[in-house]
Amino acid sequence: MKFTRITEKNIELAHSIEKKIFPDYDALNNYKDSLKEGAKGEFYIIEEKGNNIGVIGLYSYDDYPLDAWLGFFGLLDEYRHQGYGAQAIQFFEGLARTWGFKYARLFTDTFDNDHAKEFYKEQGYKEEIYFNKEDPASLKYPISIFSKSLFDDECPAWNNRNIHFTKQVKKQQA
Repeated sequence: MKFTRITEKNIELAHSIEKKIFPDYDALNNYKDSLKEGAKGEFYIIEEKGNNIGVIGLYSYDDYPLDAWLGFFGLLDEYRHQGYGAQAIQFFEGLARTWGFKYARLFTDTFDNDHAKEFYKEQGYKEEIYFNKEDPASLKYPISIFSKSLFDDECPAWNNRNIHFTKQVKKQQA
């Protein structure tokens, strides 16, 4: 597998791949933000044997410097259940370790997402339901947070700390 960083030159290609995977979401603003000076993350096009098969990213929050967050990870339907997802998650985790993070985190919808949730559990992630009164979108769009230690220590529970999900929902609708 090959992971090509999203740049100005391939951002439209990345967006077209992502829209096939997530037709109801839009990560273009996330990709654009990752290209700015001092960005807290990167996004990649996932390639296999010359075919663009998905997207993946890593981002972080200033308030939580030990945590790497998985950003807009997905594979096109025809490439699922072939081991590529596990390889992509390993890439994300390796990148997070290289950047000095201790924990890997991600969030996903709780509705109609049982396959993805099971996949993350198979990769060693533990699930928590996210609910934060300061983050109103979490009340309207329930999500789960999955967490995993990148080293041998125990990964602390997220415990509903604010991930600014409301801000992300607005960014995806812009």
